[in-house]
Amino acid sequence: MELETVETEKDVGVTIDSSLSFEKRISTQVNKANQMVGLIRRSFKHLDYRTCCLLFKSLVRPHLEYSNIVWSPYKKKDIDAIENVQRRATKMLPNMSELSYKDRLRKLKLPTLKFRRLRGDMIETFKITTGVYDPRNNMDVRPNQTIYINNLNEKVKKDELKKSLYAIFSQFGQILDIVAMKTLKMRGQAFVIFKDINSATNALRSMQGFPFYEKPMRIQYSKKDSDIIAKMKGTFVERPKKPREHEPEVKKKKKGQQRQAAQQAQREQARVAEQAAQRAPDVAAPAPSQPSGPTAIPEQPPNQILFLTNLPEETNEMMLSMLFNQFPGFKEVRLVPGRHDIAFVEFENEVQSGAAKDALQGFKITPSNAMKISFAKK
Repeated sequence: MELETVETEKDVGVTIDSSLSFEKRISTQVNKANQMVGLIRRSFKHLDYRTCCLLFKSLVRPHLEYSNIVWSPYKKKDIDAIENVQRRATKMLPNMSELSYKDRLRKLKLPTLKFRRLRGDMIETFKITTGVYDPRNNMDVRPNQTIYINNLNEKVKKDELKKSLYAIFSQFGQILDIVAMKTLKMRGQAFVIFKDINSATNALRSMQGFPFYEKPMRIQYSKKDSDIIAKMKGTFVERPKKPREHEPEVKKKKKGQQRQAAQQAQREQARVAEQAAQRAPDVAAPAPSQPSGPTAIPEQPPNQILFLTNLPEETNEMMLSMLFNQFPGFKEVRLVPGRHDIAFVEFENEVQSGAAKDALQGFKITPSNAMKISFAKK
């Protein structure tokens, strides 16, 4: 059997070329990082030092550092291209563009990206040479189709949490299942199960630290295959159910007393209602009245522009762009000056806008604001 010859191959989210130069990989990641810098610049009218560093570390730097132990650049032009992203980002702050790059980093307390790569290599070398870390036995967190997410907002209801996770992670690939439980042990955690490993890897890389319901997500690979993946592989083993422990007699007695008290209260309430009905004079039943609520706004015919309402006060262009960018045909988000609760989102055609409308209808950017989406009036 003859093996196929290819120039590039993508494995675990990293594009490897036949010359091992990784130029295509570096160029792609630099472009993505620069796009994110531009999005931050357009979305924030004012940036302080703390906010700028937080946005850069969570949204830009992961594009430039994911798996860099594999593709770490050795050509000067690639090293400069990567460093230029941070050089450009640090100029966004007021009164910083006049300073040199070294002074800007000193003021923001940021190291160069080249130093971070060198530091990471030294840490890995120390772990290997001292026996702290053996890469041959590090199979606990091997890449797989399931990602584990923690540090989630515990106040969000389970159904709403699963719907929101699906909305932001479906852009990376087909999702087979989302597991979230509200038990004391599993509160604030979830598992997202993708069909393939590449989708899970891209999701982990892109959404690490993403602010979700006002808390940054912490993501890693699941230590074990989920049940649905194990069934697909044929390795699923039924787990024995834990026997329920017998309740103590004190708890049983207390529950019985509560049940009797509730039944007695219901009987008393029914007796009082019956006596009141007997004393009241016969009155003709009033004719049913029409509902007095406001009439519903008629739905506009489908078109490529969506109209968003009921948005929270903290909504900005970056937040909405990241939400709608997962859908094909997305073009831009337009905010209305002086109104934080409404916005317009434009797609290339009405079919693509309709798909985004159906998927994100009722999506909650914050726990108290369910987004309402309709077609814009033309």
